[in-house]
Amino acid sequence: MKLVRLQKKLFERSANFKVGNKRINAFQGYFKISEREKSYIVSEAEKLWISVLERSGVKHFEGHIRFDFIPEFKEKSEFKGRVIDLGDLSIKGIYEINAHSPEGVACDAVYRESFPELRDHTPDATKELAKAFLKAKNGKMVMVQGSNPAKISWGRSFVERLKSYGIEIEVKSTEEVKKRFPKLIWRWGDIDFKEEFNEYDPSFQKWLLSFRDSIKIINTVPESREKDVANKKFLAEKEDIILDNPENLRRLKSVDRKEYVLKPLRGASGKCIVFGEDVKSDSEWKNELDKSYKKGDYGIFKKVLLPKINTNGLSIAMDFLPAFYAYGESLRYLYSLIRLEPWESYSSRKTINVAQGGGYGGTVALED
Repeated sequence: MKLVRLQKKLFERSANFKVGNKRINAFQGYFKISEREKSYIVSEAEKLWISVLERSGVKHFEGHIRFDFIPEFKEKSEFKGRVIDLGDLSIKGIYEINAHSPEGVACDAVYRESFPELRDHTPDATKELAKAFLKAKNGKMVMVQGSNPAKISWGRSFVERLKSYGIEIEVKSTEEVKKRFPKLIWRWGDIDFKEEFNEYDPSFQKWLLSFRDSIKIINTVPESREKDVANKKFLAEKEDIILDNPENLRRLKSVDRKEYVLKPLRGASGKCIVFGEDVKSDSEWKNELDKSYKKGDYGIFKKVLLPKINTNGLSIAMDFLPAFYAYGESLRYLYSLIRLEPWESYSSRKTINVAQGGGYGGTVALED
């Protein structure tokens, strides 16, 4: 994988590229991977996706999904002018599968408008998603947008861009949808059965569940949190502990908290995450675990940090987010996004979220 710097300054901001009133750091360059690296990423995602479907018992799912991978590079960075060869790309782990409403594609739409000098170097994520919609022959769709601040900030530009690529789409409120009863709904918002991270009001969530057999809904509505392919419990490995029974609580006694992260099993946009090493004492850690156990749908996962990349002047952390159109077990590759942040700020926060101040690195290009 290679990093290409186009400007001396690594990050820039634009008045138009923001979440709410907060401007986003935009990487002044782009990343590219080889066909071999792309094939490897797709293969890893396919194996993981089949495993999640089997562990969840979900028979069918359709929609736009994203894998939040933790990358790893096998060699040290090699500098050749503006090009930095990071070494062979591999996958060290995964944070989550966003199977509800990945908003990074909308971020890319606004990014391309805000920094036209960068867009010629990378694929257009919205265009790739539009191709998948057209191939699925979905026809006219009604988008029901969630309340996430990023969706509200980027939604209009994103929808207009989809229309420019031939997608028949209109945005309607939850109340309008319930009155009109459309044939096809695109659910661009998170559903949380405990309502902690829900982007819709509870009545609309129940309405979607009631009519999921008579209305085509993309992304597919899970029957329950136990049938939600985005639930992190289906990604858990042997060292991870789901806080769902007393026996697992007893296992915590032998755990070194500094090696673990407490987080919700459902997507939370980087919120409610507690790193054991940041907690002042074992008693405080126990209190956090007890509170999470009572709330339900939490787990502790082995801590895995993002790689530190030297860009010849500034060290950064970066993740790797490939997106797909899923239809059952089949995945159609769409694009990959990069989020990145100066190492100094990442090492203190240990998470990257664009809506919370992280930087956006654009889509990943393929080498010629």
